[in-house]
Amino acid sequence: MIATPTLEDRLSRHGQAHLLSGIEELDPATREGFLARLAAVDWEELGRPAEPPPTENVEPSRVVTLAERRERASELAGPGEQAYRAGAVAVLMVAGGQGTRLGFPGPKGCFPIGPLSGRTIYQLQAEKVLGLSRRLGRPVPFLVMTSPATDAETRAFFAAHDRFGLAPDQLRLFVQGTVPSVDTEGRALLAAPGELLESPDGHGGAFTALVASG
Repeated sequence: MIATPTLEDRLSRHGQAHLLSGIEELDPATREGFLARLAAVDWEELGRPAEPPPTENVEPSRVVTLAERRERASELAGPGEQAYRAGAVAVLMVAGGQGTRLGFPGPKGCFPIGPLSGRTIYQLQAEKVLGLSRRLGRPVPFLVMTSPATDAETRAFFAAHDRFGLAPDQLRLFVQGTVPSVDTEGRALLAAPGELLESPDGHGGAFTALVASG
């Protein structure tokens, strides 16, 4: 596989032509994978600066306090449960982080947080969803967004614990997307020859990843 004129033109238009330098020196498999990744990146979106809205257009967030929640419990609980029973609601957990800052060598969700039980973050959340499903009489989907760095370990962890009682099709794991890391001039960086340096695209990428995963 070689860089097509169309790909070369796209990269040049967006100031990324340097990525093709030395590409003929890569082994065929690495070169093919690298070119496929370059073709898949939305370079136009990456080059568009994120302009914050004017300060005067930003209003305080509307927050439902615990006091308001208690006062409106009967008003909110009924429609909420109805949405669950109708299958219109799922539980989404964004879980792409590593446990590095916790001093833990694995996905953050595998960290034992229960002071006495030693339950992990994943177990606590999965058991909440399981309890809710039993109370409602129908399985509530539990969507867990991982990252490329945590996906394999997370899948193995849930499998080793039999999904903490969740049905096979109730637990749905999907991988968040990544975006190329760039320097101060907007030029994409390489992690190694034939490999983009990339970072997870954040919580906002959950929606794109959900669609991409089906």
